[in-house]
Amino acid sequence: MPARTALVTIAELESFLNVSSGTDTTLLTALLDEVQTLFEAACNRHERPFAASASRTEVQHGTGTASLFLDYPATAITSVKLGYDPAVPDETLDPADKTVVIWGAGADRLTRVDGGVFGTLDQPRYVQVVYTTGELFPAPARLAVLRGTATVYRQRGSEDARAERIGGYSTDLAKLLEDHPEWQAGIAACWVPRV
Repeated sequence: MPARTALVTIAELESFLNVSSGTDTTLLTALLDEVQTLFEAACNRHERPFAASASRTEVQHGTGTASLFLDYPATAITSVKLGYDPAVPDETLDPADKTVVIWGAGADRLTRVDGGVFGTLDQPRYVQVVYTTGELFPAPARLAVLRGTATVYRQRGSEDARAERIGGYSTDLAKLLEDHPEWQAGIAACWVPRV
């Protein structure tokens, strides 16, 4: 799994809140992390967090179809191997050969056009794809986390949020954010099915 990357920096949050750099930095850092964690959970991104561009080796179950969906959009694909042992694969597909497999830069879908399939349905850990991911920092996610964190920060100390105790009050934060329009728009734009 790629390393989780902050969608919003402390400097961006301080600027948005119009607070001096260094003011409540510890609290803002903790709130920002907690709100992003909640957002990723609401979007089903526990296993696929938002991430910077990185080289990735992904092992997928067989699909039984000509389509395979990667966890992240790909900017380059190095190899596609089918088989339980990538060192001695049952089949190797050339990602540069458009008569075998097609994919688009920035897309997460590979399609076999040679009449083959990506293993049988649910064949465990059968397809290995080595690729470079694109950066995954969607604007709706950034806005949801920025505005959500600002909302929690501004309401700290009210009956709606307990800001001095960061850990252990995710339910309170989720309740505070559930009707927030940017929060809902971000979830709608960034939600992915469970893997």
